[in-house]
Amino acid sequence: PLLGDALWTTDARDEALDAYRVAACLDRTNDHFADAYFRASRVLGRIEEAVRFLRGRFERYGGKSHRPAVTLAEALDALDRDAEALALLDAALARRPDDGELLLYAARAFALVNKLLENANAPILVVARSRAITVVNRAFLTLTGYTREKLLGRDFLRLLPESERRRLLPVYIGALRGEPSSNVEISVP
Repeated sequence: PLLGDALWTTDARDEALDAYRVAACLDRTNDHFADAYFRASRVLGRIEEAVRFLRGRFERYGGKSHRPAVTLAEALDALDRDAEALALLDAALARRPDDGELLLYAARAFALVNKLLENANAPILVVARSRAITVVNRAFLTLTGYTREKLLGRDFLRLLPESERRRLLPVYIGALRGEPSSNVEISVP
């Protein structure tokens, strides 16, 4: 995006942004151009416009290459929209399950998330739709005295006293429906 760079250095930033976008559209295989457009959009406060553009690239070209997914995931990560980035990687893997480079990129991203969860100071318990415990971190184990082996795969409601089950079940059902909840305190025996 030489034209975009030249315009940017002369403070013609809106024109530079247009040039970056044109370059990204003309060469759909060069993610450097799409990334340059995203970075310039971010500086100019036009973030959602750039994210929509990158999502469109992923929808159009994500079945042909892993690069649109990686570029969008990195943009979302730069915006601290980690949950969106991980959901995008899941979608990309569903489209290209045999793409070695995408598999490697996603494995690194998911490994980082697992490392952060494991080392968080807050107790964390992740529950599947089936109510089975799928992830438990070190802080939770330390707080409760349980072992990971005793918890993984177990119905999380069976872990709770009856009074807690009745109180927590509506919160869980709401979460399955996509309703937000925060700071849910649970008494664990």
